[in-house]
Amino acid sequence: METFRLFHLSDLHFSAKEIGWRNEIVSVGSFFSRWTLSKLFSGKIFYPSTFDKDVALAAAEYIYRERNNVDALVITGDLATTGDDQDLTVARNFLLGDVPPSWKGGGFLRSYPILGSGLNTVIMPGNHDRYRTTRRAWLHPGGQGFEVVFDRDWSLLSEQPGLKVHGVGGGGRALSDPDSVRFFQFTKGTERVLIFCADFTLRAPHDSCYQSNFGYMGQGRVYLDTVGLLKDLTMVARMCTRPKNAVIWLIHFPPEDTDQQCATCNNLSLLDSEYLIEAAAECQVDLFLAGHIHKQRQFTVQCRGDPIRVLCAGTACSVDENGDGNRFGRLEFDVCEGRVGRLSLQDIAYNDQDGCFRATGCMSAI
Repeated sequence: METFRLFHLSDLHFSAKEIGWRNEIVSVGSFFSRWTLSKLFSGKIFYPSTFDKDVALAAAEYIYRERNNVDALVITGDLATTGDDQDLTVARNFLLGDVPPSWKGGGFLRSYPILGSGLNTVIMPGNHDRYRTTRRAWLHPGGQGFEVVFDRDWSLLSEQPGLKVHGVGGGGRALSDPDSVRFFQFTKGTERVLIFCADFTLRAPHDSCYQSNFGYMGQGRVYLDTVGLLKDLTMVARMCTRPKNAVIWLIHFPPEDTDQQCATCNNLSLLDSEYLIEAAAECQVDLFLAGHIHKQRQFTVQCRGDPIRVLCAGTACSVDENGDGNRFGRLEFDVCEGRVGRLSLQDIAYNDQDGCFRATGCMSAI
């Protein structure tokens, strides 16, 4: 048995324009307000769910200082506010520790690079990272800028100590149509963990369920080809016995939980979640890591009576309007013979008074 430790972040929402309107609009539901519509129709520049640079720098400092106490960092999507190159590049530079002088009183900050610090890092896109704007489309899904800025492997560094990247077709990708699944492997002692990242962002606006209410901006969908590829790759990984592979699935949108503990609105739903949950049960997946809802939550989903744990990270540095604050998690879990056993979570929250992230308590069992 080995114990693995991860930082789990999500929804950073970096953009070329910090904060914008102080982020009065942070959810799809807010689009329905008369104030919002008046701003849009008057031609005001609009950036949804932007970030706070001071909170972002505090997160980078905490992660950098604790990098030797965890095995990896995973970010479950929405690194940027939109899929424009300028927004994605801000997110990229943040991970490399290369931020503008204006962020730190006129001096370049290079002291807290997350990538290149020896900390294994796994990233994936969220719905915001896929937003594309053209002359005929405003913040529509289906953008491919994430692969341009973060490489087709969803990794800025081709080699990270302790992290082996594998895929079908070379590199760290499992090639399909669409190119939507990646998997990463890291080993500790006699145990190995495979982290599968699956992109369920919408491919087109008409794939949403609430087109007239901007549902295409916040929803995801479990496409059968993507979940089929995810299932096939996981089944192959499960066949390995020396050592057996523990499997974690990373997704941006949390699957619908039947007990409504997650309390996501329809405009933020992962459509056809039942296909994903069924596939996870067949593959004996023990854990989902997700984000999207800007709230740190833990719950289980059921398939044929088998519970699967779901952990949602809060928003690490997006300007928060939902009362949950800026936070991320430190996970600790045991792996034995290819299964995730004991799982604990420590909440790490931003303290407005001293401008730092702090652990809010001891590890709590989940």
